[in-house]
Amino acid sequence: LNFECRPWQAPLGGENCDKCDDEFGCTDYKCKSLGTTCQFYQDNDRKVCVDGGDPNDINSPRISPLDIQDYSIREERLGYDIVEQVEPFKLFNFGIKTDENALCKYDLSLGKKYDEMTFDFGDSFFKKEHNLTLVLASDKEYKYYVRCTDTKGNKNEVDYLVSFKFLFKRRSLR
Repeated sequence: LNFECRPWQAPLGGENCDKCDDEFGCTDYKCKSLGTTCQFYQDNDRKVCVDGGDPNDINSPRISPLDIQDYSIREERLGYDIVEQVEPFKLFNFGIKTDENALCKYDLSLGKKYDEMTFDFGDSFFKKEHNLTLVLASDKEYKYYVRCTDTKGNKNEVDYLVSFKFLFKRRSLR
């Protein structure tokens, strides 16, 4: 048995936006809880919740590197590599950005679908910049396979790879 306590997230899309009605008092909070593309409007005395998502959006989010302080990156076709070796056992920040608001996940194994991926970027809401802060061991190459979904549920079909190596320091024997 595996149990996880995670923040609640509204369902993808906006097919239930019309369930927020004036009879029980539609609010911005209630509206946005019905779907990730639901938008609340108040016009005079009328409160309306509508699907504000682009009906023609059929593309998954495009992923690109997020600038990393003190490091240079080498962009690849489907990812990026951090050029310099990273110092071990210190806080290390890296990330990605997307061309639209998205939720992103990563895994240490290649080829997992978005819904099967184990880890997220600590986000519980859709946004364009996704960061990770880690403290990792030395003498190892790390590979993070990333996929994202937008508010309409369009998910990346191919992994975006972020890779880097940690600096190996030998202890001197006296």
